Amino acid sequence: MSIGFRVYEKVERAPAALVKRLAECDTADIADVTRQAATMRGLHRIGNVPGRIAGTAITVSLPLGGVNMLKMAMAQLRKGDVLVVSTRGSADFAMFGGLLAGGMHKRGVAAMVVDGYVRDADEIAESGFPMFARGVVPNACLADAPGEVNVPIACGGVVVFPGSIIVADTNGVACVQAADAAYVADKVAELHGKHVEWGPLLAKGEFPGMDSARKAVTDQGCAFIG
Repeated sequence: MSIGFRVYEKVERAPAALVKRLAECDTADIADVTRQAATMRGLHRIGNVPGRIAGTAITVSLPLGGVNMLKMAMAQLRKGDVLVVSTRGSADFAMFGGLLAGGMHKRGVAAMVVDGYVRDADEIAESGFPMFARGVVPNACLADAPGEVNVPIACGGVVVFPGSIIVADTNGVACVQAADAAYVADKVAELHGKHVEWGPLLAKGEFPGMDSARKAVTDQGCAFIG
């Protein structure tokens, strides 16, 4: 076994029904019901995001870049998958560009999430391919560098396993393990119920939880002066 330079070709994908349920969940709501344990930090959408995206994660660790190993990960992709890439946040190079974005979109890949940087932002936006990354730099990465495909990686401060469910929208990106997906979807539905209950109060220009908020800050020692 070649540690740091290997490709796992078998991935247990999440059941389509679970992916579909999470596709109905806003990432902000997922953040709330998971106490922010599932939501990534520091990643931004590059171009436009057409609604909400959900799919199974295919992962690749590329600490030094490496287009050839990126392509080994791309070879594992099926329609509806999300390619999740860790370059450990390196700003020294772009891991992806506009030419490949068009091909990924045509292949039916749901999105790409990069804990690192990309380039050709205008071309990516024009392709319509949903992309999330830390930012944009012009420098290309190396062609030949080691990496690992379909191993656990860190992305945006969250551990992503091959087969995890990725949800992405205009708010950001979340990662939910398949075993937790039904629970998370149920909790989001409960949260929506609370939001509906708050509707009449908000319609009157009033805000929910004001009394409990005042009590909480008072108990913490806040002084009210006036």
